[in-house]
Order: sequence, then C-alpha cells, then structure tokens
Amino acid sequence: MQERMRILKNTNIVRKITKKRGIISLILFLGILFIFFLAPQNTNAASLNNSYVISDGAFSASGTMSESQIQSFLTSKGSYLSTYTVPGERDIVWNGVNYHESPWIGPIGSEVNSQGWSAAHVIYQVSQWYGIN
Repeated sequence: MQERMRILKNTNIVRKITKKRGIISLILFLGILFIFFLAPQNTNAASLNNSYVISDGAFSASGTMSESQIQSFLTSKGSYLSTYTVPGERDIVWNGVNYHESPWIGPIGSEVNSQGWSAAHVIYQVSQWYGIN
C-alpha cells in the first residue's frame, strides 16, 4: 500500500511539473509571438514618400556616365550585358508565339539600325535621345 501511495504521489508530482512546463512554454511562445508580430515597429514612415524616388535633376542628368563608364560598370558587376551585342533581324518562337525582332531603335521618325551595338552603347545612346540618367 505504501508503495502504491509513493507511486501515486510521484505521478502527481510529475503531472504538476509537466503542467507547469506547459504553462511556461505557452507564456514563452506568446511572448515571442508578441515581440515579433504585435510589438510596435520603429519605422521611418514619416520620411518615406513613394511618389518621390529620385530628384528631377538627377533623373534627367543624361551626361552622368560616358559609354566607356557604362561598359566598365557592366563588366565590374559581372553582367552578361558586358559582352552582349544587338543581333540582326530575326523571327523567333517563344512559348509557342512567333515574334519578329528588329534592331531598329530610337525616337519615332529617327530610328537607327543598332545591329552589332554593345549594350553599353545602347544604354548610352538611349540616355542621350531621351535625356535620362
């Protein structure tokens, strides 16, 4: 009988400890949940203006980089554009749709054939035509 009482007493102790651990675990979980999702976040919302990305002066500064500087930038970033040249006219099929690619680019009425141009030359030329950085 004493053995049975000792086992029951130990079982009750284990239940109490387990219950306390469950409550502690729940409190910790809720605390972590509060910290990550419900606590106020310190943001700079007052200084963020989605309608202002770049100043007009910086956006329209088309002389910021030369063609060689653009080429150096593309090369330094390891871009595939650093070795790209504009292909000639061709017909291609992409996702089951037929397309015609033309190397003619430029302002309407003043288009030029850009076949063989480097990506840096295209970027530079477009920035000059349209007055953008």
